[in-house]
Parts: sequence; structure tokens; C-alpha cells
Amino acid sequence: MGGPQQRALLALLLLEANRVVSADRLIAELWADEPPVMARSLLHGCVARLRKVLAVGGRQPLERRGPGYVLQVLAGELDLDRVEALADEAAAEPDEGRRAGLLREAAGLWRGPTLDGIEVETCRSAAVQLEDRRLGLCEQRIEIELRQGRFGGLVSELRQLIATYPLRERLWALLMAVSYATARQAEALAAYGELRARLVAELGTEPTALIRELHGQMLVGTDPAELLIPCGRPQETATPLKDERTVPAQLPAGSGEFVGRSSAFQWLARLLDDLERRVPIGVVCGSPGVGKTALAVQWAHLVRERFPDGQLYVNLQGYSSTAPVSAEQALAGFLRALGVPSRKIPVDLEEAAALYRSMVDGRRVLVVLDNARSAAQIRPLLPGAPGCMALVTGRGGLGGVVARDGGQLLTLDVLSADEATELFVGLLGAGRVAAEPEASADLVRLCAGLPLAVRIAGAHLAGHPGQRIDALVSELRAERLDVLALDDDESAVRIAFDRSYDAQAPEAARVFRLLSLIPGLDVTAETTAVLADIAVPVARRLLAGLASAHLIQPLDTGRFGLHDLLRIYAYERLLEEERPEDRAAATDRLVTSYLARVEGAARSLWPEVLRMPGQGSGQPADLVWLDVERPNLVAAVVHAAKHGPKDVAARLSDALRGYFWLRRHSVDWLTVAEAGRAAAQDTGDLHARAAAEFSLGMASLCLNRYPLAVEHQVRALTFSDEAGWDEGVANALGNLGMIQFELGELSLAMDGHRRALEVNQRIDSRRGQIVNLANLAHVYLVAGRPVEAAAYLAGSLRAPDLRGGYGKAFTSYLQALLAISRGEFEKASGYLDAALPLYRSIGNINGEAMALAAFAQVHSRRERPAVSRDYALDGLKLIQGSGDRYTEACLRNQLGTALHALGHRGQAIDQFCQTLTLARDAGFRYSEVEALIGLAICHQSNGSSTEFAGEAVQLAKLAGYRHLLRDAEIVGQTTSDLR
Repeated sequence: MGGPQQRALLALLLLEANRVVSADRLIAELWADEPPVMARSLLHGCVARLRKVLAVGGRQPLERRGPGYVLQVLAGELDLDRVEALADEAAAEPDEGRRAGLLREAAGLWRGPTLDGIEVETCRSAAVQLEDRRLGLCEQRIEIELRQGRFGGLVSELRQLIATYPLRERLWALLMAVSYATARQAEALAAYGELRARLVAELGTEPTALIRELHGQMLVGTDPAELLIPCGRPQETATPLKDERTVPAQLPAGSGEFVGRSSAFQWLARLLDDLERRVPIGVVCGSPGVGKTALAVQWAHLVRERFPDGQLYVNLQGYSSTAPVSAEQALAGFLRALGVPSRKIPVDLEEAAALYRSMVDGRRVLVVLDNARSAAQIRPLLPGAPGCMALVTGRGGLGGVVARDGGQLLTLDVLSADEATELFVGLLGAGRVAAEPEASADLVRLCAGLPLAVRIAGAHLAGHPGQRIDALVSELRAERLDVLALDDDESAVRIAFDRSYDAQAPEAARVFRLLSLIPGLDVTAETTAVLADIAVPVARRLLAGLASAHLIQPLDTGRFGLHDLLRIYAYERLLEEERPEDRAAATDRLVTSYLARVEGAARSLWPEVLRMPGQGSGQPADLVWLDVERPNLVAAVVHAAKHGPKDVAARLSDALRGYFWLRRHSVDWLTVAEAGRAAAQDTGDLHARAAAEFSLGMASLCLNRYPLAVEHQVRALTFSDEAGWDEGVANALGNLGMIQFELGELSLAMDGHRRALEVNQRIDSRRGQIVNLANLAHVYLVAGRPVEAAAYLAGSLRAPDLRGGYGKAFTSYLQALLAISRGEFEKASGYLDAALPLYRSIGNINGEAMALAAFAQVHSRRERPAVSRDYALDGLKLIQGSGDRYTEACLRNQLGTALHALGHRGQAIDQFCQTLTLARDAGFRYSEVEALIGLAICHQSNGSSTEFAGEAVQLAKLAGYRHLLRDAEIVGQTTSDLR
């Protein structure tokens, strides 16, 4: 092959096989930025020598063509093509053993490092991507062998790969899984520790959420066959859209001791007789503590086999000391449980209710609506199709459900004397009750047959084995005299609460009181420690004691909740025994601790998102913690916005903006943003008011509500200007540019981003500049101006330390689009391979779907229409029902292109027509032009093609889409030639 330049020339031509490579580019690549004066003559000499080497059997594959050279490669001659052919065959192979063999054969085509010794920058970059491709093939094959139980040699192979690529997390995940599957749990856990230590030491980051979840599965002893293995690049042929239904199982655990209620069970069972004809609605009402929830949950567990498609449950908190759960919040929870990602949940109540009814239509689902306060609260939560059933509990006020919605009412009475005694015996033990039968009977009577009161009294005695039952009866009788005038069942409950509460040590009683201040539904030991200003181990011990006394309820994974009556009781004791300043200090500590954790997450996970001035660096927090605590964080912002500290409410709302941008929990996002705006208005802080408008505006943009999004960003611009907050001004200008971009107003979008960049350059905001540069690159790419786009993108890439997961994913996506515009499809795939796992790790459905659309485009351009179709279908599946019409339009255009190439003309036309309607309704000009070009291509055999192409030309000229204009003109000219 001759010297290094000649080998480099061959490599460059092979990387662009069957495509013309200009002489100017070859000179620039071979001699970098300092070509000699005789560079063109030297290139001619290299080409001549290479032609001699390659000439075999009278065939000369290296030809001079136009401004450069092309190396003609026949089918099967290029090893890269053979790799992709084997990978395609593997992706389509249903037999896993055969698929593993094909993947092994593909990876085996590498014989040492790719393009070894060639120092040309393009070759070095290609070598990295190709090595990544090889590793991906190896990982896919190892995962198959892991699933098949073929473990021989895998640990050794993985260790060798990890020695070369010590920061590649999927290799570590596979090593952990193989070690765990071969009964070497200690080695699997040690591997996780080694990976984490490396990442923290070398990159300053924690393992991804998927790796942490795998680690957690191993800690709890998950069956090896059910382990989650983080996926790499999606397979070349994906599964088409199909109905994959999630089966929710939300019922809380049933009561440990449950007695009686046989007549209530029979009444509920009769409701099932109508299951095939309509939706039975059982409404169970009764006094506090009578056991409504226990009855509903116990019966639901007994009949869950009748509802194989799932059981939904929500505590509506209709009578809690905190705000009740709204229908919107409850619907969002149900839809998530049914498999709808948060990004796809409509924020409009009617739309969310319609989606919910559609999701359960044709399914057998039991819906338990606990502690409902009114018919209006539950009506949107009622399923609409036969086969489902709703079971509602509440104290009253549900007559509208009976009158209007066909509900059947059961008023639950207290336990009979025999049933209450049976419950008491189950709690305390037969021997101890038999030793004092009269005292036991008196105690049951004093509890008025209320299960909750019996449980509290029984728990109190069980915790004091030396106390006689008759002594407790005497105390209760003495106190009962003071409350007999109340003449209601709550008096018995209060006495039982008093006895159990008074038995607690002072520090435990204080914690119990303070728990009533929690805005959310549950607490952990860590939250309790902050609230009470005590150490976490102490909080854990006190919570365990309160749970043993039945004053709080142990939930799953170390969390605890309060019965609504107990929360009210705890709050009353708080008002009696805690000074107002101490109560305020506890709430401040809690909300401030939430703020610190979220600020820590903001600093590490979304550093590119502008925050209010004065925000702290905070404590470390990850997306897993944010996802788990999200309901409590939302409740904390709403509570603090109403009751204080309002400045913290505004700051917490602003700090959460980046999280909601990543996760797209639209209902919670709007709730938090509105609360933040209310708090900001009360404080009068202009920075906070601008931040709240930023949040509301970006939420509206994600929901394609463009006029509203513009209104919010204009308000943010005004508040920022009044506050003298230059970064806020730049942020508002950039956000307006993003809105104009989606609407196809490219000149306005460019202007907005450029003005934002000028402000950020003037104030030397590096964070703002990289955001503006990336957005400008995106606009110029869509405008068909890759040279300017590349310059802006290069500027944005100079500050990698200021980008979080979303920023890194977005710039990789932009690099892929730039590579596509240059016809560098292998490069584009490499960049998309980098973007996809980043989008997935942060749960960004929108970004993931757009990356899949780009993959579809790559394979369409590489004449792999079947693969392109499957990527587009995967993307549509991701955003199905999300309301993200912009991404849907992009994906449908890609799907239409692939279907047409596959010969499915009618289906292609249908996709383009759907896109055209969607784009025109929403104002997506880019997708509208693409759809028109697609329709013109589909109709080239008749006259309507010219009309479609002509309209596409006009719109592309108007918007400034240069590459689409060129495509439209070519299609129009081709149609004329054909005619």
C-alpha cells in the first residue's frame, strides 16, 4: 500500500466508498491545515500508485470523477458492508442461538484496531465509531448468551473488554448480570462498587439510573431471569406499533387482622352480577374509623382475580388536614399506572379523563377511590365500559354518584360486639383476653365497635404486656365522662388516640405531632430527621415505634403514612403543644431541605437551564430521588406558596423547572409553576416572577400551546428587564426563538437566538452562550445551511462541563443531523448511538423519539427502508397519545418515506396526509413542506404531483428551508420530465 499518506488515502476513499470525494477535501484531510505547495501533484501521485495496486483482473475500481475521485466497491467486497449485512440478518433472525452466531461472525471481522496507525482526523473519528459498533455487537451477543444461560467464558471476556474500556457502563452491567446469574452475588456487587468508584474518581458522576436499578435488583435477590439489562443501540429491525398493556396492581396491603363484614361482602359481591352489562359503582359510606378503607381493600384483594387487567387505587384525602387530591392529579397517577408516560398525559381534565376511559375500555379493571369527599371529585375517575368496576369510600356527600351515575350505596355500621371482640382477640391474644373477659368486653364497648379504636387500644396493650386490661378500662371510663356529651363515634377514637399517644416517649410524641406538617402523603426517616431536627438513625427508631403503636402506617421501601384521622389528631396536638415559631421552623427546615436537594440536582443534571440569581449549589440528588419524591415536592411547593415560606416556594418551583423539562410531567409541572407564580407575586420578587413565567411558557411550548407560550415568555422578558436581570432577558429571547422555530419562522428564530447570544456574550455568561449556540446550530441545520450550523455547533461544544445529560444528548443529536446533511451516515449513526442512551437515562421521551426519527432518516438515505420504517414506528409508539404533535409529524413523514420505498404507496399517502393535516392545524411549516414533497413523490404518475410540489416550493421559499426547496424543485422537475 506504500507509505502512510497512501494508506490514509485508501482509508478515506473506503470510508466514502461509491461516493465522490473531492480533491480539495482529500488534500485538507491528508495534510491537515498546512498542505504543501505541491499538494495537488502529490495527491495525483498517491492516486496513481494506488490505482496500480488496486488494478486486478483488468478492473480499475479507483476512478477520477468530477472534482475528485470515487472508489467503486462491489457488493460483498467491503468489510463494513458485510458487518452491517450480518447485523441486519441477526436483527431479523427469530432464533436467538442463530442470532448470537451472526453477531459473533460480524464482530469477528475486526482483526485488531480499526484503521490502526492512520493519523488523519476523519479516520481517527471513524475508528472510534467503528470500535463502538464492534462493542455494541459483542454486547448484543453476550446479552443473548446470558439470556440462554450460556455463561462459559463470558466473565473472562467481559473483564478483558472492561480492561480496555473501563468506563463503558453496559459492559459492567453485563458483568454484574453474568456474575449474579452464576451465583456469584458478591462479585456482582463488587463490580458495581468498582464501576462507581471509577466514575466518581474520573468523571465526577454516579452510575446511570439503569445501572443503579440493576444493582438494586441484585440487593433484593431478584430472580436472575428477571434482571434489567440496560439496552444499547436499538436493534436494526424494531417491533411495529402494538398494544402492550401494563397491568397495574396498586392495592395497598390488606389488614393483618380483619373480622366480620360478611353482609357487606355479600352486598359487594352482588354488584358483580352487573359486570357484563354496565360499570357497577359501589359507594361505601360511614363514620370516621368505622373501617371503610379496610373493607374496600380487603374485598378488592379477594376479587382481584375477577379483574385480571389490573387494580387501581388512590387515596383522595377528602377529609385530611392537607389539601384533597384533585381529579387531575388522580387521573395522572392512574394513567401512569396504566403505562402512559408522564409526557403523554393531557393536562386538560376532560382530555385526561377521555384517555383514561379509552385505556380501560375493553379491559377488566377494578378502581378503588378511597376517602372521596364529593361526586365532582370522583366523577372523572369512573371507568366508562362494562367489565370494569368502581368502589368508592367516603363519609358522605356522595349522593350525586348514586343519583346521577348509578352508584349503589352501602352505609357501613360499626362492628357487632362479637366481631369487635374477635378483632381484639386477634390483636392481643386469646390467653390474655380470657384472663380478663369482663374487662375485655367493657373495653370493646368503650371503643363503640369502631375497628380503628379497637386496633389502637389493642396495640397499646400489646406494647405494655404488664398492664391489666381493667386498668385501661378504668382510665377510659374516667375520660369518657368528659366526652359523652359529644354523642358521636369520634369520641371513642379520640380516647383511643389519647391513650396510645400519651404512652409515647416525649421525643416520639413530638415526631408524631410534627408529621402532621408534611404536605405530601408519606415520609422517610431522612425527611423526618429534617423536620424534627434529629439524626436519621434516631428518626428511623422513632418511626418504627410509632408504627408499632399503630399511630402511623408502614408503607413500602421505608416510607410511612398517616391515617387521615390520625393526621388531624396529630395536628390538633401540635397546635396545643408546639409554639407557632417552632411549627414554622419545622416547616421551613423541610421545604428548605427539599430546595437544597433539588438545587443539587439542578447543578449536576440540568446545568444549562437558567435559574434565579442566588440559587445555592445544594446537596447531591439524582433523578431516582426526584422521581420518588415528586408527589411530595409538588405538595411542598403548593403548601409553601400558600402558607410560607413563599420565597422558598418560588425558588423550589424554579429549581424544578429543569426536572420537568427533562421528564415532562405536564400536570405536576403546571401545578408547580402556577404555585411558584402565586408565591412570586406575593413576594414581589421580579426575578421569581420572571422564573415562573419561564416555567409556564416552556410547559406551554411542550404542549404545543404556542400563543400561550409566547405570552408567558413576553411577560418573563418584561420582568427580567425591569429587574435588570440580563441573563433572564437572554433566556426569554432564546425561548421565544424556540417557539418561532417550531412554528417555522426561521428568520425570527435566528434573530431571537442571536439577540440572546449577544446579551450573554456581553455579560460573559458561558452557560447561556452554549445554549444559544446549540439552538442556532439547530435552526441553521433545519434551514439547510450546514456551514453556519457547523460553526455554531463547534462553539457550543467548547464547554462540555456546562452541559448535563440533556445538553450532551442534544449536541450529539445535532452532530448527527450535521453528518446527515453531509451524507456521512455512519458518523450520524455513531452520534445517535451516543444520544439515545442519554435521552433514555433522563427519561426524555421527546428527545428519544426525535433521535429515532433521525435514525429512520439515516436508514432511509442508506436505502434500508424496512429498518427506517421500524425506527419510525418505534418513535411513534413512544409518543403515542402524548399530545406531542411536533414530534409525531416528524416521525410520520419518515414513516411515509419508508413505506413508499417499500412499495406501500397507499399507506405512504395516508401517513403524509395525516402529517399534512396535523402540521397545518398546529402550524408546523417544516413538516408541512416535507409532507407535500412526500405526496408529490407518491403522485408522480398523475397531475396532482405538480400541485403538491409547487405548493412545497412556495412554502419552502417563504420559510427559508433551502434543502427542502431543492428537493421540492427536483421532484417538480422530475414530474414534468415524466409527463
